[in-house]
This record gives sequence, structure tokens and C-alpha cells, in this order.
Amino acid sequence: MNEEEFEEEKSELRSRIAYLKDKFFKYSTNGKSTLYIRKVTKEDIEDLEFQEKILYLYNKLQSVCTNDFKLLLIAEKDFYEKVLFENENIITRYVMKYNPNDDVTSRKLGDTWGWRIIFTEFQPAVKKKQTKKFKFEECN
Repeated sequence: MNEEEFEEEKSELRSRIAYLKDKFFKYSTNGKSTLYIRKVTKEDIEDLEFQEKILYLYNKLQSVCTNDFKLLLIAEKDFYEKVLFENENIITRYVMKYNPNDDVTSRKLGDTWGWRIIFTEFQPAVKKKQTKKFKFEECN
């Protein structure tokens, strides 16, 4: 990759980050209840400061968000009990196992049923209509 390509990639990445940042602040202050989801890995649990880091995240969200919100932690069943918090706004659920990081969308490896149960429990009150046009849809 030459320097010009690198600068283009960097500009594209900055644009995406700015978009996600704007979207976060838009949805965290729109007056509607929000659910933030964090997948908890085995490596997270092994970190001695894990509990403090989750509480820091929660407090940071609380300082920024004007909406009511919940933080949903999703863990694998083997270490689910280590992820429980005594805070009604930090909720923990589990799946039997995660898919490998290089195949996260596979329906053959992970706990599809467990994820379905979680997302049924926490489904939005109103489903947003898809308005995004993909590149392949624009080509005629």
C-alpha cells in the first residue's frame, strides 16, 4: 500500500468513526430507552479488573446518556456466574458457546437458539424499516 492509498484508507476510517460517534450520541439522547450490548469473553473474565472495567463502562454511559438504558452482558454459560452484577441496569444472559472469531456468522457452530432467545427477550418495541440501499441494489 502506498502513501496515497494509506491516506485514503485513513480518511475512510475516520469518516466511519465520526458516523458511529454521531449515531451513538443521537441515540443516547433521543429520549427513548436504549439497550447496550457487550459480549464477554473468557479473556475478559480472566482480567482481574473485569468488574471495575464493566462498572467504569456503565458509569461512562450514565454520564453521557440522557436516555434510560440497560447494559446487557452476554457470556458463555461456563463463566456466566462470574459476570453477574448487583445492579438492575446491568443484565447478564448467556449462550452455550460463541462461534469462533473467524466464523461469527455461522449457524452451524455456535448457540443459535441461545442468541435467538436473548434477542427475543430484548427485541425493540418498534422495528425500524430498512432504508439503506446496498451497492448491488443500485446497479441496474
